[in-house]
Amino acid sequence: MTEPRHLQPTKALANRPASDAATLSDKVGVALDEIAKLEAELEFLEANLPQLQAKIDAAVRPLILEIVAIRQELVRIVERAVNAAPRRSALHRDGADLILHLAADLEERFGVDVRQILARWSGGSTDPENEEEEDDGDDFNWARAESHAPRREAPDPHRNRKRAPLDPEAAAKGIYHSLARELHPDKTCDETERVRRTELMQNLTSAWRERDLGSLLKLLHTHGSDEAKSDAMDATSLKVCLQGLEETRDRLRKKVRDLRHQGLPGGVVDWMPLLRDPKLFDKLLRRQKSIPREELDQLKHWKALWISPGGLDRFFREVPDHMWNQVV
Repeated sequence: MTEPRHLQPTKALANRPASDAATLSDKVGVALDEIAKLEAELEFLEANLPQLQAKIDAAVRPLILEIVAIRQELVRIVERAVNAAPRRSALHRDGADLILHLAADLEERFGVDVRQILARWSGGSTDPENEEEEDDGDDFNWARAESHAPRREAPDPHRNRKRAPLDPEAAAKGIYHSLARELHPDKTCDETERVRRTELMQNLTSAWRERDLGSLLKLLHTHGSDEAKSDAMDATSLKVCLQGLEETRDRLRKKVRDLRHQGLPGGVVDWMPLLRDPKLFDKLLRRQKSIPREELDQLKHWKALWISPGGLDRFFREVPDHMWNQVV
């Protein structure tokens, strides 16, 4: 995977008295450079991040499914033992608590439907099929379709932000004429430079025809001289353009930040280093697989113990309930 190539930042103007328009022009250039970097980073993340996430999912999901299956099996083992124990025995009481603990883990970590288990062991009806479902007061909102409806987006602080009016036609025209005077191919005798200017003029003309103010601004601040930048737009138009660019930059920052930190495995704070360094990703992948493998080994150990004669009694003697979260 190759990193995106970023545009080189526009150099600050040399030490000279700066007019408002010149200062604003410099700020527009800085905003454009940052937007270009953010766009390249966003494109890079969108193109490569799903592949890494898919690799992790493909490696870990079978282990997770095996964990869920063995946890469900543990619930059945304890249920059989509890049902065979005297009603008022310690095994019956402790076993019921262990069943609820295992069910809660299945629900909270893996989204498994445990309503029937809870109904049997939390003091509810022992016949879940005949139990009337209540609309309120239960703990299963996660299972309802409306709980998975798309969430409303948080209000955009820039959405209602008032902006001074801008005449896009005049702004585009000013940039076009300022750059056209400076970049016209007929103003050079060097053939290589003439070819470069011809290509730039084609881009400039295309942007002007489409009244693409964003592209015109990029051309101005990438290829225009200080004089061209100063002559292209007045301070008022520059201020409005700068405000719009800052809003675009802030939205891109949020998108990039959300992508770089979304759905991260434990202990990882940023996807970008993993995208840049395959060895670092391989190390993460090994660690991500080792965690569920360790849990599986632990669960298999308890399964072997619990199905042995007196195994559950031994578990309750050696492992107090406040340690269940750590061991099972």
